[in-house]
Amino acid sequence: MKRWYLQPSILLGGLILLLVAGAALLAGWLYPDDPLDMVGAPYTWPGSDAATPLGTDLMGRDLLAGLVHGARVSLLVGVSSAIISLLIGITVGALAGFYGGWVDAVLTRITEFFQTIPAFLLAIILVAILEPSVKTIVFALGVTSWTSIARLVRSEFIALREREFVRASIALGASDAHVVLREILPNAWTPVVVSTALLVANAILSEAGLSFLGLGDPNVVSWGSMIGLGRDALRTGWYMTAIPGLAIVLTVLALNLLSDALHGALNPKLRRGR
Repeated sequence: MKRWYLQPSILLGGLILLLVAGAALLAGWLYPDDPLDMVGAPYTWPGSDAATPLGTDLMGRDLLAGLVHGARVSLLVGVSSAIISLLIGITVGALAGFYGGWVDAVLTRITEFFQTIPAFLLAIILVAILEPSVKTIVFALGVTSWTSIARLVRSEFIALREREFVRASIALGASDAHVVLREILPNAWTPVVVSTALLVANAILSEAGLSFLGLGDPNVVSWGSMIGLGRDALRTGWYMTAIPGLAIVLTVLALNLLSDALHGALNPKLRRGR
């Protein structure tokens, strides 16, 4: 498929993510003050005060300032926890798929054990036990979301380890590390790349859920904490939850659009079908 990067889904998803990333990078410059500071009268509706274009919450805090600073927290949590999940999942899947035998059996049982426990519930337990902070949330989401990556990588390694180029490398005396890292892993990246966007999206949703439940970092503003604070004013100030909620929906939608587009672009069968 030629010029796959010009697909509407990639253009739309990329534009949304570019705006979110831009807001996160420029948050300190646009709003250098603490977004938790009270800057106006409570319950200021969007558009009624030029100083606070998106209004204020029930504590008088600027919603636009919270929105751009919340983008920084959401992207940080999403990307960082996805990296942790990738490292764990790729390591477990590669070892299980390459060596097989008892190594595969043990690692598969461990993966299945983690799959029997709902990831979000386990994240709640970990954050509740540890001190709620951005680092804790990143750790909790990272160590509870790696199982799907591990299964994908394992299946790819099982399919690739019997290929001719792998057997030739082993016959030439290549070490296991060389075969895994230089021969098999570069050819197993397609499902990993596609799943990475979904990992980030799920982490953003999970962080919002944790913050909504009061398990977020109390020292920073996140979209989930903004929604959690605004739920006390749903009838009189529904915009307090609608604005950060819309930001989460658009960001997750953009990541899903990119994931679907990458799947179509990197999948040889789908490319031939088009």
